[in-house]
Amino acid sequence: MFDKSLIFLDQCTDSELEDLVNLIKEQSTEYLTPRAVYKKYYPQHSKYVEAIKEEIQWFGGNTIANAWRGHGVLYSEIVRDVADKLDVDYCSFDTDESIEAKILLHFLQKAYDRMSPEQQEQCGIDSFQIRLTQQRLSLIPYANMAAMTIFQLGGFQSYQLSVIVANTVWKFLFNKGLSFAANSTLTKAMSLWAGPIGWAITLAWATIDIAGPAYRVTIPAVIYIAMLRRKHAYEQAQRDKIA
Repeated sequence: MFDKSLIFLDQCTDSELEDLVNLIKEQSTEYLTPRAVYKKYYPQHSKYVEAIKEEIQWFGGNTIANAWRGHGVLYSEIVRDVADKLDVDYCSFDTDESIEAKILLHFLQKAYDRMSPEQQEQCGIDSFQIRLTQQRLSLIPYANMAAMTIFQLGGFQSYQLSVIVANTVWKFLFNKGLSFAANSTLTKAMSLWAGPIGWAITLAWATIDIAGPAYRVTIPAVIYIAMLRRKHAYEQAQRDKIA
């Protein structure tokens, strides 16, 4: 089923898709590995990216309804369902990308709330070596929290923070971090965040009541897709500057 919100996955490399495929393969109810296209091309994930999308859509829908429809649901419905599950507020006119950002911010805010005053100060704006005027700060929610501010501004730092969230979730679920080169984005400045925010996100994740096998796929899948989307947006912005 065509899904405009997942088109960008067509541009992802095999290594970028590796963790998404591994997430799906962890589920006993997955239909990806028996498919002929998977058996033919694995581990060249980019050659069966449509099957990966369909698997995500399938997990996002009700099993009985999927059988009746013959397919799953669009990513737009999945990301909203995940936001509802996590009690993340969003508006009816929010885009899928905007809701993804709010889901990531949800974990960052929970992490910040669990930090000591010393850790909160350590993870201040200065740790990102970014200069913001008071006018710009006043326009951004959670201006006292560097992560919230940086995330609202977008760019490379926003991508870095999304990597930390995804990497921490992967460590919690699979006892190992992301397999592809995203970890190289954790620069010296971000290392200040990786410790306290990783610990706090782990505590926040542990409190989530993931009822039903579908959420074991859709919640981490949305976090991972949100991270990949920010990676590609940043890389596209860099190419546009050169052009």
